[in-house]
Amino acid sequence: MIHVCIAKVGNIATSTMIDLLLDEMASREDLKITTIGSGPKMVPDETRRIGALIPQLKPDLLIICGPNANAPGMK
Repeated sequence: MIHVCIAKVGNIATSTMIDLLLDEMASREDLKITTIGSGPKMVPDETRRIGALIPQLKPDLLIICGPNANAPGMK
């Protein structure tokens, strides 16, 4: 089984369905998906909080989505 962690930082329209693209009907038995997010805030404190959770989840693949990778919160 592959464990995918999706970190949603800030808000972008496609972030509401990024996890559904991998397993829309929850029928895949070879995939485990964990989604964490900061809500609409993308300030450095929120992204650090989310980032600290990721190692605890031990994902095989990490997908990070957010509206602006150059914003201070994404660093």
